[in-house]
Parts: sequence; structure tokens; C-alpha cells
Amino acid sequence: MSTGTSAGGRSFVAVGERRLHICRREGRRGVRPIAFANSLGTDHHVWDAVIALLPVDVPVLAMDKAGHGLSDPDEGGLAGHAADLAACMDHVGFAGALVCGVSIGGLIAQRLATDRPDLVAGLVLCNTGARIGDAASWTARIDAVRRDGLAAHADAVLERWFAPGEGDVWHKDD
Repeated sequence: MSTGTSAGGRSFVAVGERRLHICRREGRRGVRPIAFANSLGTDHHVWDAVIALLPVDVPVLAMDKAGHGLSDPDEGGLAGHAADLAACMDHVGFAGALVCGVSIGGLIAQRLATDRPDLVAGLVLCNTGARIGDAASWTARIDAVRRDGLAAHADAVLERWFAPGEGDVWHKDD
């Protein structure tokens, strides 16, 4: 992995031949850092409202996992996503972090805790499990998002994430 680069105000970390887009807030030294792992078909912006509520002295790292947002694609699967998050955390000097993950981001966080316990002091997991679906269902969802775009699947995602009626707060046109 090489040093992060900046292009148009964006920060990237080189991991092997790929570039991963990261969003980092320095925070204050000695404060426990928080790393965020996003869901399928989203980028790091899914965490913007949460990060905005954190005290400004909390160091924060959010990244577009491979194949999402501005990050280069990769076919490394769950292990690859966890290794990428570890590489980005190493790059910014995060250890003993609180790692928050939603959906597949929760699977990534759990894998990171198993593979690199030195990086993880605790987990906050949302809408995830120890296992979600099977390879065929994930492949079908990934292919559908690539083919149709995330907007076409937003309602189905909200139905999976929220109890009936609770996801309605996210509809901006109401």
C-alpha cells in the first residue's frame, strides 16, 4: 500500500494496484477512532449524518469499499473488503478502533475483528448478521445494482432495513 493521494479534494489510498476512496477526519490524538463500513451499493456518504453528530475530536475513517463510490473495483469478496479496510486503517494509523458496519459492512467489520483484532476495540453492527444470504443471492443483488443502479432498488433496501412504516422518513418527496 502506498501513501494516500488527493485529487480534486478527494483522498485515495493505493492498495496493490487499486485506489480506494477514503474520507478521514483527523480528530484529536488519544481519542478512540471510529471506522465505518457501508452497505452494498452505497458509498461512504451513507455515514455523513452519523459522523456529523459525533464530537469533532473523534478521529473518523469512512471509505468507499472496492467497486463502490469512487473506489476501483475488485473481486476479493468479503475477505478482500476486510483486508482493504485494514489497509486503510493502517494507512491512517487507526488501531483499537470502534468499527461500525451496516449490512455487508457489518460482515466486513466482523471479518476485520477476526482477521485483525489489533485494529478493533469494539463493533457496532446494524442490519447485519454472522451470515446474510448465500453466494447466489449476493451475486443476484450485486448484478441487479450494477445493471439497474441503486435508485431502482432503494425501496427494497428500506424494506429490509426498517420495520413497516419506519423507512418512510427517508422518502424526500413526501
